[in-house]
Amino acid sequence: PAPQSLAPKDLELQDLSPEWVLKLKKATIRGSDEQIVRLLQEIEAKTPHLAALIKTWAEDFSFDKIHDLIHRYAETVTDIAA
Repeated sequence: PAPQSLAPKDLELQDLSPEWVLKLKKATIRGSDEQIVRLLQEIEAKTPHLAALIKTWAEDFSFDKIHDLIHRYAETVTDIAA
C-alpha cells in the first residue's frame, strides 16, 4: 500500500517539470482522477513513491491533498501559481 503522507525530505515534486505539475494542478481542479492517473504514468519510474501516493489520493477522490502538495511545491517555484 502507498504511504498516506510524505515527509518534507520525500517531497519529490521539485524533481518534476513545472509544466507537468501544472497539468496535475489542472486535472486536480477538474477532479479528473483518470487524467491524474494518466499523468502519473509519466513519472512512475522517476518518483515511484510519490506517484503511488498521488494515485491513492486520486482514487480516493482526495483532491484536496493533491492540491496541498502542489501548493507547497508552488511556494518554491515561480512558474506555478497556487
